[in-house]
Amino acid sequence: MFLAPPNSRHEVEDRLTSLAYFSDPENRQFIKALSQALRNIKRVDYILLNMCRGETPAGEWRSILSTCKSILVVQDLIAGTSRRDECPALVAAFKACDKVFAELVVIIENVVDFQAFKENPDEKFPVREGVDPELDAKRLRLYSAEMDKDMKRLARTEMERLPAEIKDGCINYVPCMGFVFRTKRANERAVKTTRTMELVASMDDESFFRCNGTALLHEKYGNVYDELMHLQHAIYRQLQRQVLTHATTLLNAVDTFCTLDATLALALTGNELNFARPQITEENICVVVNGIHPLLEVMERSRGTVKANSWISVNPARVFVVTGPNSSGKSTFLRQCALIAFLAHLGAPVPAQKAKIALLDTIQSSFYSDETMRNEASGFAVQCQQIAFIMKTIEGARALVVVDEFGKGTQMTEGAGLCVAFLRQMALMPRRPHLLMASHYQRHLYAFLANNSAINFLTFSRHLAGNRLVQLYSVVPGITTSSFASFVSRDAGLVEEVVQHQEQISSKLQNNQAITGEIGNQTENLLNYVQDVLDDVTTLVEYSGPGWCDHAQSHEDASTGDPA
Repeated sequence: MFLAPPNSRHEVEDRLTSLAYFSDPENRQFIKALSQALRNIKRVDYILLNMCRGETPAGEWRSILSTCKSILVVQDLIAGTSRRDECPALVAAFKACDKVFAELVVIIENVVDFQAFKENPDEKFPVREGVDPELDAKRLRLYSAEMDKDMKRLARTEMERLPAEIKDGCINYVPCMGFVFRTKRANERAVKTTRTMELVASMDDESFFRCNGTALLHEKYGNVYDELMHLQHAIYRQLQRQVLTHATTLLNAVDTFCTLDATLALALTGNELNFARPQITEENICVVVNGIHPLLEVMERSRGTVKANSWISVNPARVFVVTGPNSSGKSTFLRQCALIAFLAHLGAPVPAQKAKIALLDTIQSSFYSDETMRNEASGFAVQCQQIAFIMKTIEGARALVVVDEFGKGTQMTEGAGLCVAFLRQMALMPRRPHLLMASHYQRHLYAFLANNSAINFLTFSRHLAGNRLVQLYSVVPGITTSSFASFVSRDAGLVEEVVQHQEQISSKLQNNQAITGEIGNQTENLLNYVQDVLDDVTTLVEYSGPGWCDHAQSHEDASTGDPA
């Protein structure tokens, strides 16, 4: 359900209708009973796979039986409600019920001896009495009083023939060996001297022998245990074949009931958290009014710091550049918008006051990846691969794309140039995606993209209170003038001397002042580096293709001044 959201408005609307039915207070008792029954329906795909291999432990037989019984309970519950036709999920679940489940319950209960499983967990194939007359006869023979008497009589006879120093010995039936005389291994040499017994095996501190008497027992009773196990195994294989005959019906039913269970859980969660029913539309628009990230609400509920934010992307789709101070909530806002769109396509309630989402072909995301040996690439290279995949995937599709800090992890001029070029390319696409990108390249993006009608700038509001930065977590139109790294560093507990040093250097760099004296002896080349930033970005953007720098000259001053 969550891995493959429906791409049909009809399916989404059906699921939303089911959610409305489950949210109705009049159905509370029915939903409680239904939820209890669904709890006992298990995934059986791996159990059926084990059956194909001939392996079905006791626990898996219990799961199959419990699942079939629970399906019958759900069938009775749905049949007993008068309004089931109002809920597409219940209609689908009722259709998935089949008389075969009642047959499987009868077959399994009549064959599998679950009490024997409970008394002896090592028992592999316990079969109930009355299933097979031949099996019952062999079972009685194996555990009969007559065989026990014969074994004790033979043991006494053989002990009389053995030397007097041998005090212990008995006749046992051992699987795969049959009837044998068992004694301590220390007696092995003395037993061999009688020349009436043949050593079969020695294990640990015991030895096992055959004699004429054990051969007579074998002629009378045969290899009864092995024959018994063979019969039981054959009965279980037949039972497995009967279950596997209905594997498709069973798998389809379980999938349907899993979807019903997930839909019910979404409805209950939506009611508990006061989520809204989204609207899926054929129009190419995305509107989220007062949306929140559900995990953030759960984490911050006691503090009351969750701030709802809205997002509107009309037709034709818009490109949004989100800037703001460090730790202002940019990445969370991107995840929030993508999550709301995804939940809407699942037919689930969304964490917003209102949501109207276009029926999308794909939702793509790119967030900076940590470097690992498994990727065999840097974090920057991995994100470039993600962006390349996104650009191929969304071509000609109705898409939502969220990108967090593309260009991070490399030289600032090259990263900013890539970021500008990517946004330009997205804005020029014939079928433009709904795009949300968070970035700290605010000056460069504003300088090159401010006059592009397809691109909107959003930022997060904040308030300065002395040496403290108060994050307001509200998305507003505009662009930030700074990332306020020093404030965030100070709040994180960084040494004050380091923070003050950073503020002095940043101030000089922003004002194109020379860095000299005690804080600039080792960084005198930084000024020339900063003065070349805009030229380098311009070169990169021009290299990306003709016509991509039409607005560069008009915004040259804005790149060094206050763009807000």
